[in-house]
Amino acid sequence: MPLFASGFALLLAAAPAEAYVADGETLVIGGTAVQIAGIDAPRPGTPAGDAAQAAMRAIVAGRTVMCRSTGERHGARVLAACTAAGEDLGAALVAGGHALDCAARSAGRYRALEPAGVR
Repeated sequence: MPLFASGFALLLAAAPAEAYVADGETLVIGGTAVQIAGIDAPRPGTPAGDAAQAAMRAIVAGRTVMCRSTGERHGARVLAACTAAGEDLGAALVAGGHALDCAARSAGRYRALEPAGVR
């Protein structure tokens, strides 16, 4: 299911929806929690987690966001590949040092983007 967003005024299946950044790897679009597939960000409430959340907010602010479900779930969250104005959110967060590649869900596609020494 495609999910579309423009900044924080989002469209879910072509209908207006509310959205916000829940943490460094999760957007909530129209009440649906959407986790960026293939990344693992630090937990909220920690300095690194708060920085990851701020980075996600900065990346999506004022930009059109599109998410495509992988068809999988992680708990209550839908796993999806998401872009902001065409930029891969997972790649941007990993390259910026705000998340790690989650090989179990990414087949290692973001591993080369991790900053040196991050693991």
